[in-house]
Parts: sequence; C-alpha cells; structure tokens
Amino acid sequence: MGRSRSGHRRYDAKALGRVIFVTRLRMSGMSIRDIRDYVELVDQGESTVEARLTLLHSHRDKVRRQLDELRFALAVIDYKIVTYGGSCAG
Repeated sequence: MGRSRSGHRRYDAKALGRVIFVTRLRMSGMSIRDIRDYVELVDQGESTVEARLTLLHSHRDKVRRQLDELRFALAVIDYKIVTYGGSCAG
C-alpha cells in the first residue's frame, strides 16, 4: 500500500475489498474481537479456511436470529399501527 504525493494512502482492490467486508461484518454486529480474529486468520493463509468458515457460520446464525426477531417486532408494530387505524403501506 503506497501513498499519494499528498501523503494519502492508496489502497489496491484487494485491500479495499477487505475494508468493505470488515465494515459489513461490524455493521452486522460482529464484535471487534471476532473481526480481529477473522483478519488474523486470513493473514495466516489457506490453512485457516476451516476456522474462518466456522467463525462466519456462527456469525451468520446470529444475524439470522436477529433478523427473525426484527421481523417479529416489525409485525407487532404493524399490527399496532393497524389497530390505531393507520396503514402499513410505505
């Protein structure tokens, strides 16, 4: 990773992809510790693929549970809106 004439870092496509993926992991609720562990595993190479998959499967399961909980909460909110005579369109 080099720097521009003005001193700004320049990222290649691979580094940018990593930043975007890590951002999405954080956005989805993955802890900083787990993200750090994931990045360290990636940096260690192909021998850590199984460990990465285990970590990602576990996180995906957590995100799916959260989505289910949010869908249920949304249904309850929609129900209450309708009971007050409101509309849930939009």
